[in-house]
Amino acid sequence: MWYIVILSVLVLLYFLKKSKSTFFSQDREKLADYRHQMIMLLNYKKRKQKEIDQYIEAYDFFCRFTTQFDGATIVKDLYDLPKLDLDAMVHDYECLIGANRNIKKWFKSAWNYFENMRKNGKGNQIFRFLLLCLAGFIFVPYCAIFTPKYYPIKKQR
Repeated sequence: MWYIVILSVLVLLYFLKKSKSTFFSQDREKLADYRHQMIMLLNYKKRKQKEIDQYIEAYDFFCRFTTQFDGATIVKDLYDLPKLDLDAMVHDYECLIGANRNIKKWFKSAWNYFENMRKNGKGNQIFRFLLLCLAGFIFVPYCAIFTPKYYPIKKQR
């Protein structure tokens, strides 16, 4: 029994170390263009302005902290823009600003990820939700000890 738990932890750590995205390393003009495309796409999908603001906040955060976005960790098949899964981006953002340190916030972030995929027409991703929930029992304590916490960038009005 314990060997399964240890093997699962090792596999999760392997994917965490291996998973990186260079999307936000592009030049500013290209990122600005993709930001506009993201907003247009979310409007086309009839997302509410409050929901779109979440995506904008996450996008702007990763434009500033370009190396922190790792994208979808294991399955990279649901891109909305070239090499960018918008729902994984919001989930990564939520994790970096605190969901990776609190199991309750982790489950809420996993549920938001599931709901965002559904609302964006990516089908019923219940299997991903369940895997995220299970991974949280290993990932949250690991992150609470070994990773820094970031804070949301406040909007300038």
